[in-house]
Amino acid sequence: MSVHPQILAWRRVECRGFQESPELPVTYYGKVDWEAYVEGYKPSLPYQGFNRLHPVLKALVKSLDEIVQKIPQLLSTPRPKTGIYAAGLLEAERDWLQRMVDDGHKIRPSHGPLLTHNGINFTVASFLGIPFYSGWGINHVCSSGNDLLRLALWEMEQGKVDIAILVAINSMQSTVRTAYHKVLGIVSQTGKVRSFAKDRDGTVVADGMVVMVLATPKWSAKHGIPSAAKVLSAASVADSSHMYSLDPHGEAWTTALLEAIRTAGVTPEDIQVIKAHGTGTRMNDEVEGGIISRIFSRSSPVVTAIKPRVGHTISASSLLELAILIQNLTLFGKVTPIKGVKEEDVDRDLASLKLATCDKEWPCNLPAKVVSLAAGFGGFYSAAVLEVEGE
Repeated sequence: MSVHPQILAWRRVECRGFQESPELPVTYYGKVDWEAYVEGYKPSLPYQGFNRLHPVLKALVKSLDEIVQKIPQLLSTPRPKTGIYAAGLLEAERDWLQRMVDDGHKIRPSHGPLLTHNGINFTVASFLGIPFYSGWGINHVCSSGNDLLRLALWEMEQGKVDIAILVAINSMQSTVRTAYHKVLGIVSQTGKVRSFAKDRDGTVVADGMVVMVLATPKWSAKHGIPSAAKVLSAASVADSSHMYSLDPHGEAWTTALLEAIRTAGVTPEDIQVIKAHGTGTRMNDEVEGGIISRIFSRSSPVVTAIKPRVGHTISASSLLELAILIQNLTLFGKVTPIKGVKEEDVDRDLASLKLATCDKEWPCNLPAKVVSLAAGFGGFYSAAVLEVEGE
């Protein structure tokens, strides 16, 4: 059975620009102050365990609460068949727990599971009062968002869920994780992500969170809720080429993209916009640009990258960036440009791409078919095809 899940709503939290972080091994790091984000907030629904949550999970509750205010039908009875799909890297919180141990503070039994996928799923279900649900948790790092879409799509096609709640969190103000990225040599020394630019020198790791709600067309129509976009397909392929680098030929990534296009029932010529992974590292942009050039050689979709705006939010990246793209398309009828990259800045080897540079307007008529690309360490590659309809 073919079902095209409809994206009904989302909430996101991202850094407000990049900060210097002398306590971390890298020069720049896009941090979210989770405590400040939830300061003064009280849930509108009764939730006994709220005060015991770590601030990052309180931020999750706040995002859920805002979505419920927009779509109160999520709480309707009888409850819809619900799936909760989580991806999270809560490295800063693990550092926090380690400091508690070192300082002799008491560790509660709840601390462990609450900082895992299980804890994210449980927080969502308990706050919304969902007694039973289909629960999944993954850690495909930067590919996670597209893979959550794939899971939701698959379960809806199986008839297992009517509503899918997707949560992706990246909280990596961690000495271990930032040291890891520094040793790899992929962190920008200028503190700027310059996707597809000739002077790009790396990425900037950043915190972020996104909560997205999908529904079957039947459920959203029954409750009279308009959608912003349809998920036509999602595909993932993993390889063993390298643990923390890309296959220079991009075979697995190419396979994932072609599979997503095929199962969406479209052709490359139908795609109007591509949201690239666009990390701003030398190799990623070269490999990804080559894949796009080959597959879309007969057409010229607009290619954009969102990381120059919000940094690289790792586990949250593909879903958070997709939300930003959809919002700009639906509200303004424009493709989000690549912040800080002008036409004159583009790498000559990538000149065949129709890049959404920031020195031009990039209007886009709706409905529009878009592609979301992502790649994660460990050889995870994914692609999703959506149709953005407008709110």
